[in-house]
Amino acid sequence: MTVLRRSPLTLRALTRRPYHTTPARAAKLTTRHASGSTAVHELVTKDGVDVLIQPCECRVFAVDDFLKAGTKLHPTLQRVYVLVGIKETPLLEVLTDPLPAPGAHVHDAKYPALVPRTQVMFSHTVKGQLYNMELLSKCLTSKTGGAPSRGALSPRLIGYELPTGDDGKRTVGFDWFAGAYLPPVTIMAVDILPTAPPLEASQHFSTALLPYLRTVLAGYTHPNAKPTSTQIHEALCRATVAQGGELTPSFEWLRRPLGIWKENIAAPSSEDDEPAKAGHASKKPLPGAPRKKRVLMLGSGMVARPAVDELCRRSDVELVIASDSIGNAERLAAQHPNAQPVKVDVSDRDSVGRLVQGVDVVISLLPVPFHTGVAEACIEYRKYLVTASYISPAMQALHQRAVDVDVVLMNEIGLDPGIDHCSALSLLEKLRSEGKEIVSFTSFCGGLPTPEHADVPLSYRFSWSPKDVLSAALNPVRFKLWGGECAIDGDALSSRHFPSVPLSNVPQFEGIAGRKGARCGTCPDT
Repeated sequence: MTVLRRSPLTLRALTRRPYHTTPARAAKLTTRHASGSTAVHELVTKDGVDVLIQPCECRVFAVDDFLKAGTKLHPTLQRVYVLVGIKETPLLEVLTDPLPAPGAHVHDAKYPALVPRTQVMFSHTVKGQLYNMELLSKCLTSKTGGAPSRGALSPRLIGYELPTGDDGKRTVGFDWFAGAYLPPVTIMAVDILPTAPPLEASQHFSTALLPYLRTVLAGYTHPNAKPTSTQIHEALCRATVAQGGELTPSFEWLRRPLGIWKENIAAPSSEDDEPAKAGHASKKPLPGAPRKKRVLMLGSGMVARPAVDELCRRSDVELVIASDSIGNAERLAAQHPNAQPVKVDVSDRDSVGRLVQGVDVVISLLPVPFHTGVAEACIEYRKYLVTASYISPAMQALHQRAVDVDVVLMNEIGLDPGIDHCSALSLLEKLRSEGKEIVSFTSFCGGLPTPEHADVPLSYRFSWSPKDVLSAALNPVRFKLWGGECAIDGDALSSRHFPSVPLSNVPQFEGIAGRKGARCGTCPDT
């Protein structure tokens, strides 16, 4: 195991739950147990495994619990040999490329230089679910150019619901706590229950899963060794849906639903397909597939890229990127199969209305003067609207009309204003709940360059329109200071700044007051 500590075998324990599934709090590996044992802690300390996790708000165990047990937060799956997920991993995160053999095996001619990944999850493929055949197909074709033609380095797919004992009964499940198919058969929806059932379900599942997981990991650390448990090894073989780029014999029948899925994605679009005319993907929905949410994003400027990337990580979203610059929209959509670029003139109300009519939610990243026209279209077609801009008088005037038709017009929900306000309120509420008195609160927000790139005139990283950034510095502001309310005219804002904001010495920062700090709370200084 010392070799593994020098070159850790990486296990992704608990990925984020897929966005399109109902949130459940149960976890596959536990960080604490009634007996005092800890699955994650054992893997880290006894087995020498590097356990990585992704943050998830709905797990019964907090991220801090996992960190205390020895895991590490990591944003990607790139280093992962064995992925332990909940339900099907988002397609964009299903990596199929092999990894270098772990530890000392890298330079040992007796062992392969590359090894395939292993995906362990409720994949929702083993019943032939057509909507998820794309996930299965990723395990049947190697994405690595140097891989053997037979796909020997394609990932192995193991289903949680498939390990069985000699009697044919499932050996891994949440037991009655989550309605698993174990006697007694009781169905529970763990996502709406108090903490105890998801906790107990997770502990039961983790205990059952750990021996199987250790056997999978041993296949990487000691690939030529005889399995310590023939029973567990054989159960894992029965639970393997795909390996070496091929379906296992028990799941050869899945070639038929795979063929149906391939025919569907190859089918030409219908001329009468109205969503296609509006810029949406036009493939016919597969039986059993959850309905995808349709999102319209208006604008393709500097703030659009991270929004596109984040939305398109969701396999349950189809995104239309509408812009007067089709080139920009095409570049934003190029890396995402669920994004479609569309050219639109936002001054053409009919064109905007047709796009709005065909979606569920509209995100406007346009300049502020255009938001009102988009909002009116959203009210007309009863669609929700999200913007990152301050509420203008014209937008405020639409409030009652939106309320009358039950339409949400959500403004001020970008970074600033938006995340800064939400995080500020969260912090203030936490401090008050701890019985602390808040006498002053100051918050700064901005595009901060890294020190090595800070040698620019403003020491500022433009993440949105430079013209709009500079224009914002001409707006009048109000804020509270030392118990009184302060107001600064826009033409004096830059000269009446806060010197030496204590963030760093390289670069050094100055602060400029925000627009509406005086309305943010009841503490003397805001």
